[in-house]
Amino acid sequence: MKDSRISNLILCVYFCILVIYKTKKMIKKFLYAIWTFSLQKGWNWIWSKTTVDEKAIAVAKAVKRRAEIAAEELEDVKEAVQDVVQESKDVVDAVKGKPKRKKNGN
Repeated sequence: MKDSRISNLILCVYFCILVIYKTKKMIKKFLYAIWTFSLQKGWNWIWSKTTVDEKAIAVAKAVKRRAEIAAEELEDVKEAVQDVVQESKDVVDAVKGKPKRKKNGN
């Protein structure tokens, strides 16, 4: 009778260890599944809802367009400054008493 109790106790302990091991393994698999499937899917869902990349592209296009407009305006300013220089030379010549110069093309 004593031997049967010991063998039953050993079987019970073995069974408990086996259950704990299987439960631990099952919990690991469950957590891994949650981590890889749900969190990854959730992360992808969050990024699909944001428009960060589209906004960045729109900002880049706007900056490029503004830079082109600024370059055109600088060319206009350059031409205006050249006209001012020509007019100032005409004023100096007028003060000296020379006749007005004819502009080419106009």
